[in-house]
Amino acid sequence: MFRYFWKCLIALVIYMGKMRALALVLSVIMLLTMFSSANSQTTGGEWLSAGAGPHNMKYSYASSLSSDNVGELFQEWFLPVPPSRVGGIHGVTHPILVKYGVGYAVTNGYLVYSFDLRGGKIFWTIELQPPPALNPSVSSERLGHIYQVLLVKAGSDELLVVGTSWQRIYLLDSFTGRLVHAVDLLTPNEAVDGNIGKYGGIPVNIAYDSRRNILITGSTSPDTENSGRGFIDGYAVSQEGVRRVWRIFLMPPQTHNTPEWTLNFVKNTRYAWAMDGDDVVNLKAFDENLLLNDWMAAAGSPPKAGVMASWMNGWALDEDAGVVYVGVSHPMPSLDAEGRRGPNIPSSSVLALKVETGEVLWLFQAIPHDVWGYGCNGGVSLVGNTVLALCGNGVLYALDKDTGQMLWMFEPPVNTGGNLSQLSIHDTNQMNTPYMGYGVQVGKTVTVSPPPKALLSYAVNPNSRSVYYAFPLYSESIEVKPPLRSKNVFSQSQQSNLMLYSVDLSTGRLLWEKKLEGVGSSFISAASDIVLVQTSSSGLYIFSEKDGEIKYSKPAIGTTLSHATVGVDVEGGPRIIIAMSSVTDPGYIASFRLLPKNMEQNGTVSVITEHTTITRTVTMQLNIADFSGGGWVLYVIVVVLAASALTSLFFVLRRSRESRSV
Repeated sequence: MFRYFWKCLIALVIYMGKMRALALVLSVIMLLTMFSSANSQTTGGEWLSAGAGPHNMKYSYASSLSSDNVGELFQEWFLPVPPSRVGGIHGVTHPILVKYGVGYAVTNGYLVYSFDLRGGKIFWTIELQPPPALNPSVSSERLGHIYQVLLVKAGSDELLVVGTSWQRIYLLDSFTGRLVHAVDLLTPNEAVDGNIGKYGGIPVNIAYDSRRNILITGSTSPDTENSGRGFIDGYAVSQEGVRRVWRIFLMPPQTHNTPEWTLNFVKNTRYAWAMDGDDVVNLKAFDENLLLNDWMAAAGSPPKAGVMASWMNGWALDEDAGVVYVGVSHPMPSLDAEGRRGPNIPSSSVLALKVETGEVLWLFQAIPHDVWGYGCNGGVSLVGNTVLALCGNGVLYALDKDTGQMLWMFEPPVNTGGNLSQLSIHDTNQMNTPYMGYGVQVGKTVTVSPPPKALLSYAVNPNSRSVYYAFPLYSESIEVKPPLRSKNVFSQSQQSNLMLYSVDLSTGRLLWEKKLEGVGSSFISAASDIVLVQTSSSGLYIFSEKDGEIKYSKPAIGTTLSHATVGVDVEGGPRIIIAMSSVTDPGYIASFRLLPKNMEQNGTVSVITEHTTITRTVTMQLNIADFSGGGWVLYVIVVVLAASALTSLFFVLRRSRESRSV
């Protein structure tokens, strides 16, 4: 459309003459610039996934908040989160989503609701129901919390996408909550090829390519000896329905011996890499004998283990190239490797997949033969030509987006790693280590840092090209008493110290560091020139991205398991939305905004105590009152410029006719 527009404009210039058309051209350019500016402002106020957008950077482009004014923030309202009706885990543990000034939240009891960012007024609620019949391989138990929720556009449909532990994904109309589609990774009677294990317990991870209308997701499994054979799926989404278009597996069949499975997996990629200490090994040139019998429990015996796609912190999409970058978990059971020999490729890895076919373009294995329960669940981001991945060993990896080759890695200087050494992919004996702490006398303890399944977090500022990484300073002492299970050692300290790092994206060089005393784990997001840190010990801190100076702090506001969202309400007002909630405490959702110029510092906080308004329809109207925050100026300017362009065109054409008639 724009190509024909410019052709017509050029023809008009030739017809009227350069000078006569100058006013028209300038007016049109200014008009298009204003529309572009308006569009960028709208996009800047959205938070469409756990990572804010398809690149999963946890960064908001909204520029209204900055290090100069965040000191004027105040808590305007909070909305109590209802407890789960079925018991078990509670709370909202994903970052609040924002679009069109509307917030979206999903509780771990699968209650979904939308609300007005201006006051917390509920628009609609819906409780997700389990499938009528679960596949026998899917566990009905809920073991983990929801982290990834998406707002997507599929054709003319605006959808809220929710992944559940039932291995079912719900696609809801974001305006009304109406169920549009439901996707089952395992239909009731489906037998997954080569699987004898269990799926479920943990909500599935999801990503969506809006250009190709393809939903990418991966199976999850309980961390037990009967964990399922992991896979990643691609689903085509249309108004008619959702259909699976591809599936790739993340390990060999559990039903029979396939000694060449890993070798073929590596051969079918364009690039394949693995860490060996601080060095990187090119698996395409690796000794093939060391890749044979990978995953096997013993010679001639199929694996007695499972694996799954990463389930927290999101994946990254390159919608221009049609590539999705995903993380893969540790093998399971996590600390016991009796049933899996070898490097266990592609566990504890990052994969680049073609969105339309599932073809594995490259793999990067961060932790061969992972016996620590680490995996690469810390998130995958795309920033320009760089893919960032955070794995459970506390190392942040920067990879080339086209080849997967490592550019740099950042390991926190304070990370001791405990008293266990890394395993070498070149050493067959080490790749057959039967459990964590092998070689230490049974009954003795080993120190692990970070602990298994530690909560690590990072965010990226693409403008300053800085990466912010929070690393909790604590370790676990684990008794060596096989068989080990991560569920026996899982714990999170809420009193440990925390190191906050700023790292240069181009080089991995440390820019600055900040130590916070006794705040526990933290969850990071960023916007403009600020870094937002929520801590498990109930604090909200906002730092200057330039030097780490604290610009705002509010301790003791509630426990959390997610990072802050930065969004814009329908009046253009910037908001920070946080879920002070956990799996044991329903908690509440709170909204912070800038203090109005005419408001006293001791302003009143509104509390929404009743969910009295539930609507199933939405009427979109333009209300002049909605632009009281300054947005009306933009629309007035656009109207004036449009009128100017039309007036210029009228007079130019009129003069052209007059000159021809003389």
